[in-house]
Amino acid sequence: IVVTIFIVVTGVVAASGCAPSKAGDACDVKASTDPCPDGLTCQEHDGAGVCLIDVGGTCDADAKDALCADGAGCADKVCGGKGAVCTDDEQCAEDACADVGDAKACEPKVLVEGNVIDLQSGAAIAGAHVIGLDADGAAISKVATTGDDGTFTLDLVVARNDDGSPAAGLAVTLRADAQDYASFPGGIREAVPVSLDQATESKSGFVVSNAATTIGLLVLPDADQGRPSITGSVAAGGGGVLVVAKTTDAVATAITDTDGGFTIFNAAAGATTVSAYAAGVQLTPANVTVADKDVTGVTLAKSDGALGSVTGSVNIVDAGGGSATSVVLVVDDTFDDVLERGDVPRGLRADGVAGAFTIDNVPDGDYVILAAFDNDGLVRDPDTSIAGTGIVRVSVSGKEASAPSSFKVTGALAVTSPGADGLAEVTEPVTLAWADDSSEDGYDVVVHAAFGTVVWTRSLPSHSGGGDVSVDYNDDGAGADLVAGMIYQFRATSFRTSGGGGGAKVPISETEDLTGTFTLKP
Repeated sequence: IVVTIFIVVTGVVAASGCAPSKAGDACDVKASTDPCPDGLTCQEHDGAGVCLIDVGGTCDADAKDALCADGAGCADKVCGGKGAVCTDDEQCAEDACADVGDAKACEPKVLVEGNVIDLQSGAAIAGAHVIGLDADGAAISKVATTGDDGTFTLDLVVARNDDGSPAAGLAVTLRADAQDYASFPGGIREAVPVSLDQATESKSGFVVSNAATTIGLLVLPDADQGRPSITGSVAAGGGGVLVVAKTTDAVATAITDTDGGFTIFNAAAGATTVSAYAAGVQLTPANVTVADKDVTGVTLAKSDGALGSVTGSVNIVDAGGGSATSVVLVVDDTFDDVLERGDVPRGLRADGVAGAFTIDNVPDGDYVILAAFDNDGLVRDPDTSIAGTGIVRVSVSGKEASAPSSFKVTGALAVTSPGADGLAEVTEPVTLAWADDSSEDGYDVVVHAAFGTVVWTRSLPSHSGGGDVSVDYNDDGAGADLVAGMIYQFRATSFRTSGGGGGAKVPISETEDLTGTFTLKP
């Protein structure tokens, strides 16, 4: 008796003893070496081992099953091609997995290209760390390290239009840190937002590269150079978390990248507390000892402690048209009492404040509350002899903390030049000019260098005759010579005098916190 047996196999076909040769062939995912030919990878697919096309390989977009590896979609006949559906960057061939409306798709990268230089010598700075932050202070890139020529490229994670270009109105601010240099932004230096509307499409993606992507850093004083670094990560909070290293008499900071990693350069020697701050994140500080070597592997663990809040109110008077302002929380350890500014953690701010305000989800810590710090035509009333005008500090520990009094905010003196719209390059003589306060008896002018040093002060009599008030820097010869490449800021304060003109000065208004910055051209 002869029995003929026919075996019919449907779906994935692989003859017994034959090595897989094409996409769709069965394979053994447990094999010690991948049995699929080059360009294919053996992965589990629909419950069985199948040779799938590597990301970047050619695929059939019209097929019911494109057979792309790593869960990639097929678009433009490429696994992970432009427009392919994705969930992460690994599923995209040369592009990034970006938010396009309510979906995710492979789109060209959005890149910021720039360089980091020594602001005074113009020399390239190698090994600097650069990170991109969004308008809320959250990291939208990993850290990029500058090459020997000082150049860097940031790969940004941002929302897209249907054509893959950056969504309208987006901007990035850049932070840079380097060994033996002061962090940027910091002190009187503020970062100018770089508009992504300026991105131009190229083979590498949508690229932004202009004057604003060149970052000049100021070298630290000799006594602060040669210090080690502290590297580590935060266990929660992701990118944009402010990390602060505090010793008895020194502070250094960093911002975490999208992976939660950080490097704090220029850490002072001694017992150091490393703390981290961002809205909605409670992290346990770590204690380390800094000596003559870099400290590595510091992990800030997540805490289950309750978050707190900060409440208060703003009283806007004589605003000259301004109707609302902002309130921010500055980590007290970073606050400079001379410059009256410091580092604001991600999300610890209230905008559009015209009266009462609340900042929620505040982690434990000591903070300085600053009102009207942004360039909004308003300033905190400088008259510290009345309530609501002094520097206010609060401590937060898992519950509500209230400002002891309302903040009195008034209209600012508008800066004409230099530095009305950001850092200005000037030549000598440097004329400082601002709008007249018609009710004043005079003005006090102070010029700071970048690290907070006062380099010149001047008192001026009442201005009359209309037009701006102006004075040439160091017209009395009592100030320090300006140094090319150093950053300076002038602040002018109007005042009245009590007792019919012969008494004490009573401040009325002043120029805004973030205006009046300039640098002398080499």
